[in-house]
Amino acid sequence: MTHPAIETHKLSKRYRIGLKEIMHETLAGATAAWLRAPIANYKRLRRLSVFDENEDGTDTIWALKDVSLEFQSGEIVGLVGRNGAGKTTLLKVLSRITEPSQGTAKIRGRIGSLLEVGTGFHPDLTGRENIYLNGTILGMRRHEIDKRFDEIVEFSGVEKFIDTPVKRYSTGMAVRLGFAVGAHLDPEILLIDEVLAVGDAGFRKKCLGKMGDVARSGRTVLFVSHNMSAISGLCDRVVWIEGGKVAGDGPAGQIVEQYMTSVRRTTHDVSLEDRSDRSGSGEVRISKMQFGVGEKPHCGNWICGREAILDIHYSCRDNEVRSNVDIAVGVRSLLDMPLLYLSTRVTGRVLDDVSGRGRVRCKIPKLPLEAGLYLLNVEVRCGNVRVDHIRSAAEVDVYDGDFYGSGTMSTYGGIACEHAWDHVGQKCLQSMSEV
Repeated sequence: MTHPAIETHKLSKRYRIGLKEIMHETLAGATAAWLRAPIANYKRLRRLSVFDENEDGTDTIWALKDVSLEFQSGEIVGLVGRNGAGKTTLLKVLSRITEPSQGTAKIRGRIGSLLEVGTGFHPDLTGRENIYLNGTILGMRRHEIDKRFDEIVEFSGVEKFIDTPVKRYSTGMAVRLGFAVGAHLDPEILLIDEVLAVGDAGFRKKCLGKMGDVARSGRTVLFVSHNMSAISGLCDRVVWIEGGKVAGDGPAGQIVEQYMTSVRRTTHDVSLEDRSDRSGSGEVRISKMQFGVGEKPHCGNWICGREAILDIHYSCRDNEVRSNVDIAVGVRSLLDMPLLYLSTRVTGRVLDDVSGRGRVRCKIPKLPLEAGLYLLNVEVRCGNVRVDHIRSAAEVDVYDGDFYGSGTMSTYGGIACEHAWDHVGQKCLQSMSEV
């Protein structure tokens, strides 16, 4: 029976966090504090790494708590969880960057980590020199770097600038070069943290392809990402970490669904009742917005190419029935660029029986928005009079989807649209010219 490549038992990591300094209001108190400062500073520095046996005060936090996991050789495992859940801390402990406070971690095999793309780059050195420096820091020997140098440069796409100091690179160029070095490591165990959070869409697609190659090479990979499509596509198993503890461990599809359901519990209903940054007379006010897809109308997100559902709840100021009411939503990019305009009036559906509380539902049969986060403005008009308007009323997350039904996801970003191509080859052109 083979031993696991990685094995942790009750692994825990505790940090001491900063607390607000006590400010003295009197000259005597400030003077006394200044005189005691050297001793207080020494104690404070010592307490950063020294803990009492059962200490668990207000100035400590458990980044990891009793994490027991096993990762077999050749497994590709995704780590998911909110920011600050403990994912990066786990990888740092496994990489021996930081020591655990309690518990043990056994690692069998050479380990390589890509926790921060570009770690070890020196701005005054050229790209070529930094490849050797960065590769050495990440555990590669010189002959390994020599063997893969051309492949690293080609993957990075910075061939023209390889002998230029890195301080003259753009951020994107430095990121490309850093990932190229890290992705061409050859350890038995590879730890990857959020490499898909940087770079343009084309670079992220290239990274995914490289991660797929790594997954097929038989190496053990722990992959941290907030890109659920990447996690689902690359990993067979997913571990969900919440509050420093393991909240779920199992098949990728099952755990990703559980994690996303947990996230949606706090985001699928956007209450607007108490928003004060609104304009209009207030005769009709938007009270809540809900998002979903066809079979799950309140799941909290949209999917490119699928039916999108938007429920808008309203409330009226009195019992008077209002007619000629228009409810509209403007969908904009995070840079405030208008993308879609959804309106009852422009579709010929003017509302004539608006009173009390109610709800309107907008359906987009085939959502054209590609994956990303979008802002929604909402307004209500009675006739030509604006009675309610809220900018950035809500945010909606759009996931990757097969808009074209081809099995290929578009990574250009923006709007997808139905289109078709026709090809006329040389022979056809010749035959057409002869006619």
